[in-house]
Amino acid sequence: MKTIEIPVLIVGGGPVGLCASILLSHHGVPSLLVERHTGTSLYPKARLVNARTMEIFRQCGLEQAVREISLPPEQSRHAIWARTLVGEELQRRTIVTAAPDLSAGVSPTFGCTTSQEVLEPVLLRCARQFNLGQVRFSSELTTFIQDGSGISATLLDREQGEQTQVRAQYLIGADGAHSRVREVLGIPMVGPGEMDHTMNILFQTDLSCRVAGRSINLAFIQHPDAPGILLPIDGVHRWVFQAFYSPAAGQRAEDFMPERCMTLVRTAVGVPDLPVKVLRAAPWSSAARVAARFRQGRVFLAGDAAHQMPPAGGFGMNTGMQDVQNLAWKLAAVLGGWAGPALLETYEREREPVDRWTTEQTLRNLASIRRVGTGATEKDTSMHEGRQELFHEQGLIFGAAYESATVLPDGTAPPEVTNPVTDYAPTAHPGCRAPHIWLERAGQRLSTLDLFGTSFVLLAGRTGTAWCQAAAKVAHARRLPVHAFTVGAQGGLVDPGGSWATTYGVEQDGAVLVRPDGHVAWRARSCVTNPVETLQGVLASMLGEMASQEAWSSV
Repeated sequence: MKTIEIPVLIVGGGPVGLCASILLSHHGVPSLLVERHTGTSLYPKARLVNARTMEIFRQCGLEQAVREISLPPEQSRHAIWARTLVGEELQRRTIVTAAPDLSAGVSPTFGCTTSQEVLEPVLLRCARQFNLGQVRFSSELTTFIQDGSGISATLLDREQGEQTQVRAQYLIGADGAHSRVREVLGIPMVGPGEMDHTMNILFQTDLSCRVAGRSINLAFIQHPDAPGILLPIDGVHRWVFQAFYSPAAGQRAEDFMPERCMTLVRTAVGVPDLPVKVLRAAPWSSAARVAARFRQGRVFLAGDAAHQMPPAGGFGMNTGMQDVQNLAWKLAAVLGGWAGPALLETYEREREPVDRWTTEQTLRNLASIRRVGTGATEKDTSMHEGRQELFHEQGLIFGAAYESATVLPDGTAPPEVTNPVTDYAPTAHPGCRAPHIWLERAGQRLSTLDLFGTSFVLLAGRTGTAWCQAAAKVAHARRLPVHAFTVGAQGGLVDPGGSWATTYGVEQDGAVLVRPDGHVAWRARSCVTNPVETLQGVLASMLGEMASQEAWSSV
């Protein structure tokens, strides 16, 4: 049996697994991604890419490529409620993350609406551009065991019938809701499953004249004979109708024959003689479950393998992207020898509370649109208005705040917001996403977020040169990837608006240390007597005892 040795084995070739491959390559870590299907998804599945995920794509050089396969923002700004697509609108809401003007103050980018079937090929091309990231389709993980030094996994080539042995130091399970990785580990999911049933009908018809000038991202159809959601895929000809059905009321997936699917689509659109070509139909049920553990030994769960959430609000895929962004730099640090293995313990410590809270919020979104639960309530397939937070979740998108050994408190409290789901207050409080500020470097405009991604970044005020010098010394001694800049009216990074110090909560001689994933690790409001010693202690506390005492004493 052939044996492959690789630092990281990724199981699952959906958006989260592909993003994990890309991020690891950006950090210089070789990986092997295996996917049991023959290629990328044939189904639209996830559509909404929120602004936080677009920030990740921006740092990977993917923002423009994803934008090019997305619906134009002026055509996908709103969610509507209506009896039929062509009927009177009962309610209209702006999808905040997909509105460029509403994201401009908090991010250098904004969300978009695309389709998983066209997004995955873009991610795949990017993953394969790196010699470090291998991708294999028709390759199924059958089993694995782990020991103190690594993972031994067995792969089955589904086309040739041959087996391959893989020896990896770490394994990422990004293999979806029915995760084989999670199954082998015996990790249970906690929370309700199969609460909501839909038949996803992908169809083709020309609705351009019906939606022109209406900027519809999705339409909640409230017709009693065809309750569901209409979603444009290409904005013109390709659409999905998510038709609700209730097994508790005796309805079955098998009942959705092509003729019935066409009838449902015509009813939902409101045009009885509409020419419709049904391309495919597949049942789906939502859940609101989170894995009891995100890590077991050298194996990590991410995306739907770690959490399954209702689609209301579009957070499933996006939450998974943030999972692997959090994990990738930590694996790179440990594999690169500049952090101790204890750093990996912070993955679950940081992501599980965020993912659980996000799952809870999406369940509340779903419950506000439709009755979910057991018994008689499952027989109700009618639509409701949706709670006020739905599609207005700036706080949920940008407000994740981590607490772990990689975050050093500075004695201050984070800013309070009225509603943590809808409200986001930019802050450099340790653990929070570092705020977006437009700066200039060598005459070119860039966001603070453009500085992050593959290294630690120390940002100091205009008189904080001592912090930058200290960062260079400590980074050299510990062999750490650290870049340091002063921010001010002149110098390396120019702050034309003069807002950086105030927004980041420091004096002109203060400093902020930002992790590779863009979250603040530490903050000093002003300079100290010995900045080298301070930074030594900060990094040693965060990253563990990888550097020798001799290295520290040589600074």
